[in-house]
Amino acid sequence: MWSSDDDDDVEALPESVTNYDFVCEREEPISFSVLPVQWSEDETFGGGEKQIFLRGIADDGLRKIYKQVIAWKVDLPCVKPEISVLSKDENWIMLPRPRKIFEEIIGSILITVHCLHFIKYHPKASGRLLWDNMSKVFSLYEVSPSQNDLVDHYNFIADVVKREKALSKSKYVLTFLEEKPEKSKVLEQDLQAKSKSSFIVDDTSDEPREDESKEEQDQFDSICSFCDDGGDLL
Repeated sequence: MWSSDDDDDVEALPESVTNYDFVCEREEPISFSVLPVQWSEDETFGGGEKQIFLRGIADDGLRKIYKQVIAWKVDLPCVKPEISVLSKDENWIMLPRPRKIFEEIIGSILITVHCLHFIKYHPKASGRLLWDNMSKVFSLYEVSPSQNDLVDHYNFIADVVKREKALSKSKYVLTFLEEKPEKSKVLEQDLQAKSKSSFIVDDTSDEPREDESKEEQDQFDSICSFCDDGGDLL
């Protein structure tokens, strides 16, 4: 049974939801990045008027969650980046790991967040070192991470750099913001083709399954300790 907004008066929201995805009011998949970014209680950035709903698993698979969400935020602590969404009733829910099939939808924002996390703790790192590490972190993705992912979220990156002083020390980031690069058409066409094929072979059920993508759990549970002085994954 789904735990929905109607259950708020009798059932507490979980602190985190895993094996998640997001859908719009038409039950179509959508990225949480279309939501406003909430930097503080009084400050938000971007976003639109669409109704977005979080679906996923909580309490070690004992609960299925279906909640409307209205904003998202990212924290960049040392161990790994933390993404959370704000429910309509103003509770923050962390997002440890998405559904495997949903990775294509949110891939570019996940890659962007992890790039910013890496650069925060390695501001002098070269672009080559950055993308070598991203390739390791997202090694199970069908499409390799690339600068195209950052282009999708240029305005978000610019806003984060204003708030994270360490990022403003990165030559790679400053050059990216100054040049405002466009997407590589070859990479974009490859991305669209592979994304389309992945959804053709999707399962017939729209609901997240408890056992779905357990083999990928280590990918997101161990995503990078970048806090060492080197550049490689620990």
